[in-house]
Amino acid sequence: MTVPAAPLPAIAGLIRALPAVKSSEGEPWLRGDRGRRAAFYGRGSAALAVAASVLRENAAGGWKLWVPEYFCGDALAPARRLGIPLSFYPVKEDLSPDFPEDLAGPGALLLVHYFGFPNAAAAAGAACRRAGLTLIEDAAHVLIPCDGIGSSDWAIYSPRKLLALPSGGLLILPEKAVSQLPAAEPPEAGESARWALRRLTQSALRVARIPWHGGRSVPAAADGSDPAVRACSVYALSLLKQAEIGFGEVARRRRENFYRVASWIGHVRDARPLHHDLPDAVCPYAYPLRVPDAERFVGALRASGVPAYRWPDLPPEAGGPVARRLAAEMVLLPVHQSLLPRELERMRVALLEAGRA
Repeated sequence: MTVPAAPLPAIAGLIRALPAVKSSEGEPWLRGDRGRRAAFYGRGSAALAVAASVLRENAAGGWKLWVPEYFCGDALAPARRLGIPLSFYPVKEDLSPDFPEDLAGPGALLLVHYFGFPNAAAAAGAACRRAGLTLIEDAAHVLIPCDGIGSSDWAIYSPRKLLALPSGGLLILPEKAVSQLPAAEPPEAGESARWALRRLTQSALRVARIPWHGGRSVPAAADGSDPAVRACSVYALSLLKQAEIGFGEVARRRRENFYRVASWIGHVRDARPLHHDLPDAVCPYAYPLRVPDAERFVGALRASGVPAYRWPDLPPEAGGPVARRLAAEMVLLPVHQSLLPRELERMRVALLEAGRA
């Protein structure tokens, strides 16, 4: 049995979205806010690059983007392509920022809400005010705003990470900045069709109970290494609009699955959960835990058909000891809304076996 790594779409939903005439206005992320707007891109990494580009355009010389050392290197490819100057700040063991003494503007600071959990937004806002920086909230692992997430003028979401979508990154920005948004490149040709074919194939194999993981190597999960700032496909926007009505159910199922996985971790040798509590409004992206040898642990789970994965590659400039330790120990387990009871049981058994190995 292979446990699907991402939510699988319903065939009926794929068909309903085919006219591709509806589009999301971003209301679930704006929540009636008339002072901000939503702009859609193919990836959250593209939305980040655009935000940095607009802010730099309006600033004096010396502008740079402060990024946490524990960050996906691939996700910075679009920003690097646009020539955004980067500087990195360390994080603590709980992933909260460890602001350096030389934190200063002009520039912006990226605060990451890792795995869907709020991360010290008030402290980051205060640090930005002292240093003369603009706060950008990276909520790519977050479904929609909640307490402690998404109140800043600038925020990034990536609904494709939590929903069955071929693409979809979202930038929330002040309405006055909308006119400064650069033109995006068109979506990759055939992207939506390839995505739909892959997901439908996985769905068919799942119904037939035919495994598809086949002992392949263990890749790190990534946002995609395409450095282009691409628009979101019309079909993806149509699917997203269709999905918005079910966000409450998505959150409920992810929370239930998170608690199920949490109940097993105490029986897994040397495994330490990153979070012991799940705040009421949080829709978790994954279940994060730390083990001494994440590479071996993830390899054992993958061999059993469980799509656990490690944090992606760190940026080459990010050499802090805490970031390196987190990268070596962090494991993410799926809790998405498409998981079936038999797949959750497969995960439980695989986790216990990997913990004994």
